[in-house]
Amino acid sequence: MKHTYNSCTITGRAAEQLPYGMDEGHPDCIALKIALTNKIAELHTMGVTEFYSNAEYGVSFFGAEAVIALRGSLNINLNICMPFERQADRYSREVRERFFELHELSDTVEILSARFYENCYHETDMHMVDRSDIIIADNLESFIISYAAKNQKRIELLDNLPLEIL
Repeated sequence: MKHTYNSCTITGRAAEQLPYGMDEGHPDCIALKIALTNKIAELHTMGVTEFYSNAEYGVSFFGAEAVIALRGSLNINLNICMPFERQADRYSREVRERFFELHELSDTVEILSARFYENCYHETDMHMVDRSDIIIADNLESFIISYAAKNQKRIELLDNLPLEIL
């Protein structure tokens, strides 16, 4: 019996955890963005139309931008789940502007808490995974991947990433 998929959480490391940090012009960051775009398009061919992101600057953020870019040619939706209202306060002005543009272009925005608290990111991860059939990730070393595996979600690692970021 073929499994039907329709929803996916995009997750991964925050930019400061990536070897090239916040350098989006770095060849490995460009490769990461291409891998995300390709994986989202591939999942769409499997029936996935709903994508969830917490829009944390890094893999999740880049994935949300890829969904928006692909929406011109694919029938897909972006659903942002923010852990707390002032999530973007620590971002640079440029990233903050992109963050709010993602919100304006997304299909839904859900803010799970008014304020930051210790486990707000984990609770947001669980919230997104509970609504998803598949998880896209750049690595297997995270709370969200453990939670997804425990809940028998399909986990898709990004393909063709440089070894430095795996």
